[in-house]
Parts: sequence; C-alpha cells; structure tokens
Amino acid sequence: MNITHLKIVEEEKTLSPVQKEFNRLNAHIEKIRKDIEILPAKIKIMRDFQFEKLNPVKEQQQKLKIEFLKKLDFMYETTKLTSNQKKDLANIILDDANELNIVMQHHPDIIEIKEIQDKYSKLLYTETELEQMKSDEKGILKSISELFFGLDMEGFEDVPEEEYEDFFREKVGEKITEEQEEQEYWKAFQQNFGHKTRKNAVQQKREEEKKAESDASLKTLREVYTDLVKKLHPDREKDEKLRLEKTEQLKLVTEAYERKDLATLLVMQIQWLQQTGKDPKKQPDDVLARYNRVLKMHITKLEQEYRELLRRPLPFDNNFESFHMLKKTERAIRNALARQEREMKMELDYNESRFVRIQKVSGLKQYIMKRVAEVNMDDSFFLNMLTSGRF
Repeated sequence: MNITHLKIVEEEKTLSPVQKEFNRLNAHIEKIRKDIEILPAKIKIMRDFQFEKLNPVKEQQQKLKIEFLKKLDFMYETTKLTSNQKKDLANIILDDANELNIVMQHHPDIIEIKEIQDKYSKLLYTETELEQMKSDEKGILKSISELFFGLDMEGFEDVPEEEYEDFFREKVGEKITEEQEEQEYWKAFQQNFGHKTRKNAVQQKREEEKKAESDASLKTLREVYTDLVKKLHPDREKDEKLRLEKTEQLKLVTEAYERKDLATLLVMQIQWLQQTGKDPKKQPDDVLARYNRVLKMHITKLEQEYRELLRRPLPFDNNFESFHMLKKTERAIRNALARQEREMKMELDYNESRFVRIQKVSGLKQYIMKRVAEVNMDDSFFLNMLTSGRF
C-alpha cells in the first residue's frame, strides 16, 4: 500500500515546513518501495542472462582449458625441445593442472586432470620435496585459518587432503556456534549489569526520551486505529458492495494494529482522507509532525530491508557483486552483463587462437617464452610489493 503524497505542487510556496517535510518523506518512501519491488525483476534479468548467455561461454572456456592441458601434455611427449624448454613446459602444465584441480573438482574430466597433475609433480619434484611442499601448504592453510578466520585448527596436521573440506566445514560451524553463544552471554551480562548499576544523566535522558517516543507511538497507534475503525466499520454502510470493501479494509487495519504497524495505519488514514475529498494538508501541524516522526521510523525500516535484500546471495553462480549490480537500473544491468559476455568471448577467442598456435613447434616455443615472462613479471611485482612494505 503506497502513501499518496499531497496533490498541491502548485501551492508548494504556501505549505508550512511540516507539510513540505510530509511530502518529502512520502516521496522518499515511494522511491524505496519501488526499489524493493523491482529487485525480483532485476534478479530475473541476471539469472536468465547467466543461464542463457554466460554459462554456455563458461562451459566452452572450461572445455578448452582441459583440451589445452591435454594438448600441452601431448606436445611435451612428442615435441623436440631443449632441456630448459622441457622444464619450463612441465612447470606450465603443472601450474595449469593445479588450477583446474581446484576449480573443477566435480567436472567429469577431473580424473584425467589429477593424473596429469601427479605425472608432472613426480617429474619435477622428488618424493621428499613433494611431501615438504604439501606440509608447507598445509602449514600455510592452518596459519591463514587461525589468523584471519579465528578457527581452531588443532588436529589439522593429521587430516588427509581429501578430508580438508569436511574439516573446515566442521570448524566453521564450531566458530559460528561459539560466536553466537558469546553474543548471548554478553547480551545477558549487559542486561543484568545494567539493572545493578546506576546510569549517568545522559543515559537516563536517552532512556526517558526513548520511552516517551515509544509511549507516543503507542498512543498514536491506538488513536489512528480507533479513528479508522469508526470510519471503516461495515455495519454503518448500507451499500452491500461498499460494505464488503470496508470489511476487507477493516481486516487490514486490524492486522496492522496487531503487529503495531503504525506506518501502514497512517497510510490508510491519509488515503481515507483523500478518498473522502479531505486534503491531508489541512491537518493541524502537530498531527502532521506526529505523522512525520513515524514516517521517518518507517523509512529507516525500509532502508534496512532494502540493504538486506541487496546483500542476499543470488540464486545462481555469478562473477560480479550482486550488491553493486542490483543497485543499477535494469538497462545498466543489461549493459554490464553484455559487456561481461563480450569480455568472456574475447578471452575464449584468444585462447582458441593460442590453442591452434601451440600445435606447431614454433608456436609452442613462443607460448613457453611468453608464459615464463609472465611468471617472472608476477614474481618481480610481488617482490617489489614486499620490499616496499606495501604488504
């Protein structure tokens, strides 16, 4: 149910400050409600585009990456290269296999990926080095989990790699339970402590103001409810059609009163005034001021609801932040998604052309040189970051 703000634009200069604020608050509420109402349509646009446009390209990318890995493995076995080129290519294959092993755990070709990963791990490292690398990786995972997520990682040293995910899930659950229990403890402690200690003058004043505001809201709630019941009571209506309409309206009024929804009652009261030809602007300023206080509270509630809806995870796999995307207009969302599709297709086209080139010896050697240069560039970048103290 929308609040209809005052139909007096041509008389804006004659409005009192309270009436002007009333108009402004109503307009703000209508905007937030409209934003909330169009969220499902925006999500549908994103979901449909994801399924119809982005997912097919993503599947092509994954398929090409797997074929690329297999082709590099084949070229390693069949192409004449120098010992350094062989070693560089083996490192490239292992890096790509490690990446695919992480992001394609449930892919049908994961077994082949793991076989290639094991093959080049054993080719490049001794058993002792592999064990040390796994131990180092495990130590890093443990440190990150403890330092950044506050997880209790005791016993992680003895967990097999295939059980990492279950172990993490269990520890995250324990952490959430622990935080909830701690919050409940401190909440109870503060409540009990608050009863036993004297409050300072500022705290007492705030509590008194809060209580007065609550009392005023309840008083207004009862007044508006009583007024609407008198106006909408169906027993006073002789026309059967109007009697049914008032019966439904009275039901809504009662439901709003029972859940202490003063904003909805005010909306109905304002609309009733307009339906009966009475201009809400002629309400006394003290009445409008009371309306404005409630409307501000309602705006706060609506804004919180809108933020929570924005932060809700989307019901599909997305490569963008829903919070920022959903705040855009539908046209801007379509443009952003189309841009993402173009970028994905450009990347796919580029990788397809590389796939063709590596099947020739000259193209393979150029590819190896470029990948090595990229790795060296990344290493140089991170080294500069570390030495400059920016980490």
